[in-house]
Amino acid sequence: MSTATAPVAPDTIDALRAVVAQSDRAGEKIAIAGGNTLCGMGLPLDAPALMLSTLRLAGVVANERADLTIAVRAGTTLQGVNVLLAGQGQFVPFDAPQPQYATVGGTLAAG
Repeated sequence: MSTATAPVAPDTIDALRAVVAQSDRAGEKIAIAGGNTLCGMGLPLDAPALMLSTLRLAGVVANERADLTIAVRAGTTLQGVNVLLAGQGQFVPFDAPQPQYATVGGTLAAG
């Protein structure tokens, strides 16, 4: 999955929305990448026009320790989530290779 241009890496939801809307209007395919730890899974896209990186869409949105819930952005690494939760005596049982690079979004997408 290679493209002629560098990956687009929006850092806000509004910027992401604009990139996706523009690609939709142009009828362009988007390839989405996070940490690329499982990039060989699934069928390859036929000539995506745009590589969209989620790495700048990272961080905690909400963390309700007492309710055992956490919401993070797609580009947040599993290691980042594990470090935060370990400090609270909690964990999420994700088992993905290279957790320092693997993102929550990519792990969920890869199943």
